[in-house]
This record gives sequence, C-alpha cells and structure tokens, in this order.
Amino acid sequence: MIKARINALPTRTRTARGRPNNPRNCRAGCAALETPNYVVQQCFRTHGLRIKRHKAISNYISRSLQQKGFQVAEEPIYLLPAGTLKPDLVANKKDTVLVLDAQIVGDGVELDSAHTTKCLKYNIKLLEQAVKVQTDAQKVIFSSITLNWRGIWSPKSAQHLLRLGVINKRDLSVLGTRAIIGSMACHRRFGFMNIHTSGGKWSRTGVS
Repeated sequence: MIKARINALPTRTRTARGRPNNPRNCRAGCAALETPNYVVQQCFRTHGLRIKRHKAISNYISRSLQQKGFQVAEEPIYLLPAGTLKPDLVANKKDTVLVLDAQIVGDGVELDSAHTTKCLKYNIKLLEQAVKVQTDAQKVIFSSITLNWRGIWSPKSAQHLLRLGVINKRDLSVLGTRAIIGSMACHRRFGFMNIHTSGGKWSRTGVS
C-alpha cells in the first residue's frame, strides 16, 4: 500500500530508469507510457476493476447514510432537456436531499477543482426541481466524493461531507484505504493479463 501511496508501483517507466534501451510504452499495446497513473486510471486492462473500485466507495457511503436514517436511491436516472444525469446517490431524510457523486481521479488533476466541477455538473435548477418533485423535499444539497487513486482526498470534498454528516474522520481514512486497495488490484490485474490492443482491437496473443 505504501508503494501505491507514494506513486512507486513498478511499471516500465520506473524499471527503465537509467536503462534507455528498455521499453517504456504500455505492455498492453497502448500508445502511452506505462506509468502507475496510466496503468491504474486509463489502460483498458484495468477498466473493470476501476468500476469495482468506484462502486466500493459509493456503496460504503450508501450504507453509512442508510445507517443514519436516510432513504438512499443508487444511480437514479434523470432525463432532462439538456441530457441524462445519473448521480451515484440521492439520499433523502426529512425535508433535505443529498445528491452525491463519487470520482477517483488520476495524478495531474487538481483535487479541489475536480470536486467543484463535479458539483457544478449536478447543481442545476432542472435537476434540483426534479429531485424535489420526486422526494417532496424542500432543500437539495449537491456534493462530490472526490479522492485520487492513491487515496488522497480533495480537502473541499472531505470538509463538505464531514460538515453534512455524511461521513466522519474515520470514514475518510477507510475510504482512502479502499481507494488504494482498488488501485493495487488494478495494478495486479494489469500484470497478470496478456490481452493487448492492436489497431483498436483487443487480442490475447501479444505482449504479456
């Protein structure tokens, strides 16, 4: 876990340091350097486990809210004139609804900016009205669950969730650890698979 936290997972770019003749591109055949961030966040080999990691975070928050007396809808679909929105969680308690969406971002993404962007995506009048009609709530609050693949939280996201009572400080640590565990699973899966891409198609007969 420490290697993931400090961005030191073994990849071609890391093992090729000081060895200019060693290959550095993604061994799955992608046209990209094989960095920890690329392996965990972008390579097609790890797509399924990225979804599983995301669900682990969302499900933890859902259970936490239900234990606090919220009625929670998971991934409800809202068909709006500007397009379809599907937040991870819509949690209703008394006259207040929380609309929450999770994201685990990569390196190079400013965490607080990612939190703000996610909130703005959902904090629109039409969605607010749709949620109020659906739940009879008087107040709708939008927020995000934003951390990176190494388990580091957006300070704004963490502070807002704490202030809303969605999670406590222990939960921040637990969720950070779950993000890291999910990322390590992605890295292991990447190393075990021999599927590679060629000309936009996947094959099992290439680089391993």
